[in-house]
Amino acid sequence: MATILFFIDEFTGHIHATYKLAHDLCQRGHTVIYLGTPKTGQQVRKQGFAFEEAPFLHSLMRISKLPRPNRAGRLPFRQQLPEAYRQYRMLREESARILHDLHSIRSITDALVSRLKPDLLIFDPFYLIDAIAFYPYHIPTTVLSTKPLLDRDPAVPPYTSSLIPHRSAFSPFLLQLVWLHCHTKFLLYRLQMWLRTILIGTSPYDLARRLAHATGFPLRQELALRGVSLDFSLKSIPELVLNSEAFDFPRKRALRQNVFYLGPCVHLEREEPAFPWDSLPPGNKLIYCSIGTLPPWRGGLEADFLRRVLDAFRLRKSYTLVLSSTIELPGPLPENVFIAPFVPQLQLLRRADLMISHGGANSVKECILLGVPMLIYPRQADQPGNAARVVYHGLGLRGNIRKESSEEIAQKVDLLLENSSYRTNLERMRQRFLQEQASLRGVEIVEAFLKEAD
Repeated sequence: MATILFFIDEFTGHIHATYKLAHDLCQRGHTVIYLGTPKTGQQVRKQGFAFEEAPFLHSLMRISKLPRPNRAGRLPFRQQLPEAYRQYRMLREESARILHDLHSIRSITDALVSRLKPDLLIFDPFYLIDAIAFYPYHIPTTVLSTKPLLDRDPAVPPYTSSLIPHRSAFSPFLLQLVWLHCHTKFLLYRLQMWLRTILIGTSPYDLARRLAHATGFPLRQELALRGVSLDFSLKSIPELVLNSEAFDFPRKRALRQNVFYLGPCVHLEREEPAFPWDSLPPGNKLIYCSIGTLPPWRGGLEADFLRRVLDAFRLRKSYTLVLSSTIELPGPLPENVFIAPFVPQLQLLRRADLMISHGGANSVKECILLGVPMLIYPRQADQPGNAARVVYHGLGLRGNIRKESSEEIAQKVDLLLENSSYRTNLERMRQRFLQEQASLRGVEIVEAFLKEAD
């Protein structure tokens, strides 16, 4: 049996997306070890997986930061420039530390490979830069994709877009415009990273170049630029998409030979916190609302939206709203509203009639597997693309998180609960998801990589 290392960033969504594959590999007799930050370790150990701290890993999120004044206006204008300078000093010091650590990364990877003797390396997309550091060992390597496949296709918009393709004569033109906008933003991002290298000392692409120079990795031939910031892709490394191809938009082009859809990959038996079920009134329709595990958004947008959600349910006593949020909301709560910072999402979805979500990939997949219609309010990253796919397949509705009133939110909730077509479409997609969940396709693909390496 093989030893497989998972290099996973500390975002809860990224970690949860790996549990099913890791669990199935362990059930098959393989040894799975997670590597990451202490925050990653806290989560994976609760699920019973082995973990080792790896402080040498370079997160794309961290090394893409630029100093900036306080955008939320919480500081007076005259204090914003000093605040930006303070951030500049901090990032400059962090960059100096990263560059200093590069001198010892070979000894670190030598020791890690010698001690753990891995047969396969599986990287989070935010940690893929560090795959370059392991190039001299010739260990089979793959990268996980927690988002829809980003490879350009004339019939599919990038996952950052809310555009839904259709069959009109204008659709190809709109798709071209969306991709042009995406690549324009990416060029600006590359310019920012060039400035970051000059001002702060390093950036993702500079770091990749330095690692490639130290290890002999052919970065110029390998680097694939797909037009989205924080996307780092290497052509020869197989990409494992943790989703069902049936959920994506239909593509015109064939997939790359080293792209593999593994199915929904949801670990439905993961450990979750306890919940006071007795506190919920019996007989009501249960609405579950969660808008992600990332820190609160700038400018108080998250709190403002949640207040509108609460107001939507104040007069609807036949509904019970369970809201997962760490934000303190002012005023007395309605009797039919329950708020907690952490809730057992899978257990709630098994009882829920509807989920109000930000459109994160894990929440969408879990709703499909458990047959729960979705009302999605996307904001960033892959959330607009996930919401567009939900609407395209008739699995739910989406809304504008900034503009929709409480009454508009309530009207969409009523429509989703009253229109049976959403559950019919969900059941059709759910059956496809269940087939793929049971197929162990991910394990079979991973074992095929291992067999090729022997």
